Amino acid sequence: MTDVIKLGKKTLTIGVVLTTILWSLGVAAFAAPLIAQAETTVTLTAGDVIKGASTKNVFYYAVDGKRYTFPTDKVFFSWYKDWSVTKTIPDSQMGTIAIGGTIPYRAGTQLVKIQTDPKVYAVEPSGTLRWIET
Repeated sequence: MTDVIKLGKKTLTIGVVLTTILWSLGVAAFAAPLIAQAETTVTLTAGDVIKGASTKNVFYYAVDGKRYTFPTDKVFFSWYKDWSVTKTIPDSQMGTIAIGGTIPYRAGTQLVKIQTDPKVYAVEPSGTLRWIET
């Protein structure tokens, strides 16, 4: 009788192990395509405005293949009228794009006043600030 119980326990254990292995492989077979689909690379062209899937930061994708940050929403709105131009890309793809620098205000759209400086500046096309004397 003892041998029958031992054989039953072994059979049950082997059955549970095999069922667990097959079940986990089955779940992986269904989950892998979903994970791969979520990480699909987005095609980018120079001039795109991009953001990562899990971040709020918005970047300009430039001709040099680098991303340039908009430091504030005011700078962004000096270039664009709304957020609809933004493409969301996977975080893994965003991590492969080097940071190139910061986007300045669009030339001719904004006067700049620095709190620690009494002067008012205009932004030139190169991003240079020019003091407005009068």
